[in-house]
Parts: sequence; structure tokens; C-alpha cells
Amino acid sequence: MEYQLKISVTIESKIFPQQVEWTELNKLELVAFHNAGTIINYLEEVDLLEGLQVGNSIRVTFKVVQGRSFHIRGLAFCHSFDPIESFT
Repeated sequence: MEYQLKISVTIESKIFPQQVEWTELNKLELVAFHNAGTIINYLEEVDLLEGLQVGNSIRVTFKVVQGRSFHIRGLAFCHSFDPIESFT
């Protein structure tokens, strides 16, 4: 059986102290298969530097589109840098 999951990543932009606007950075759609005989891991990355500033919030929304469940084995937010560039 095929399973589908839609993921939306949005960030918070504070326009005024009382007003917040959410901006969508990326949408992903994952497809997986139940009883595949092995565990398959997918690596998906979203670059948050497009609009993320100190103090912003990040919202990740998961929506099951097909199937009854979907397993998320891990989720990480980290600073990524080019190790070669950092030594030059």
C-alpha cells in the first residue's frame, strides 16, 4: 500500500509587535510503501536562510494524504556550513 505525506515549512515574520505574518518557505511531498521488506529512510532538507531571522518561529505542518499513518523517524534543525570554506 502506498502512503503519502505533505509537509509545509513556514516561518513567522513579525511586522509589528501585535501583528505576525507566516511565510511559506517550502512544500514537500513524501511517498512511502508499507511492507516494503526493508526500512527506507529519506533525507529531505529545507534551506531556512531564505527568510529566517533571529527571533522568528518555524512551523512544520504534516498532512497525511493517502494511507492511515506515516512514520517520522527524526527531525533536526541545525546550522549547516561548508567545512572547506570555514578553513580558508
